Amino acid sequence: MDRELNIGWDSEFMSDRAVVEDPRPGFGEWAPDPCEGCALVEQCAADGRECMAFRNWAVGAKWSNHMVGKHLRAPKMTD
Repeated sequence: MDRELNIGWDSEFMSDRAVVEDPRPGFGEWAPDPCEGCALVEQCAADGRECMAFRNWAVGAKWSNHMVGKHLRAPKMTD
């Protein structure tokens, strides 16, 4: 069985601009910012902390009022 190595070049690959879409469809439409109206917003901004509601909101998950201000901690840094 003969096998050939074919290497091609797609000219459109490098010529067109990339269209980047938000991977979270509908994000922002159903989930308002949990920090709006929170009494701890200035304290969290100064200390660099996040609550459970903000962490859920940041990844596109739903949050509820009982999560606001709970489990405050510094954000985890990922590589």
